[in-house]
Parts: sequence; structure tokens; C-alpha cells
Amino acid sequence: MSSYRIVRAAALRNRFRSDQQEAWVSPMMKQQTAVYAILSIFSALGLILPIDAMAAAQTILGRGGQTNVFIWKDKDSFTEGLALVRAGVHETKPEMVFRLVACIVPVGTKAIILDGGYPTNKVVVIDGPKAGCRGDAAAEDSPFPN
Repeated sequence: MSSYRIVRAAALRNRFRSDQQEAWVSPMMKQQTAVYAILSIFSALGLILPIDAMAAAQTILGRGGQTNVFIWKDKDSFTEGLALVRAGVHETKPEMVFRLVACIVPVGTKAIILDGGYPTNKVVVIDGPKAGCRGDAAAEDSPFPN
């Protein structure tokens, strides 16, 4: 085989590879561009909090009429615990609810919101004897500071 044919075959093979890469990257780049456009529209409308603001949001846990705030192990634990409480299971078998709880803190305890969401915010307690406890608190119990 002549050296021309070898070089030509290699060039065609490389071109085929670059065409495949362009075909794969192009839709991905279009999708990323669309996502960035949507995020900038939401951000301009004030519907998205900056990541730094969310990451450093310190809050005071609790609301009026409560004495304690439950920090649940995760969002699924919160949902399951709420269902058990609504069914009245907490009165006859409280251990079924308590196994879902990371810790219980008094109202007024300080925490940092790690990730805001609904129906819960992911928090870490930074005050009192339960400092370091982390989990999900009901969004009403862990409001973003004004």
C-alpha cells in the first residue's frame, strides 16, 4: 500500500471521528444554551436566589405557638412522618415517628440553610447542644431571612 493511501485513509478516519464528535456535542451545546437562557430569565425575574445567598442563609428555627422543631433525616422522612402524625400513629407508637427524626431542637435555635426547597429546607444546626445536627426542617420552620 502506498504512503499516499495510508495518509488518505488516516485523514478520512479522523474526519469521520470529528464528524461524530460534532454530531454528539452540537445538540448538547444547544441544550446547555437553552438551559442558560431559561435560568437567566428566571434570575432576571427574581425567581432564583443566588447560590451564595442560599448557601450562607442563617435562620432561626421555629414559629409561634411551638416549643420544639423537628429536624427530619431527609425529605422522605418528613413526608412519611407527616403522614404518620396525620393518621394519629404518633399517639400510640411514637417510636415509628422518632426513628425518622435526626434531632429535636427548641424554637429559637440557629441554623444554616444548606439547600432551600419545598416542603423542606436542608439545614445544619449551629447553636445549642444539638449543634452539628443536619437534616430537613419544614420550610415554615426554617424561613429564609429577609
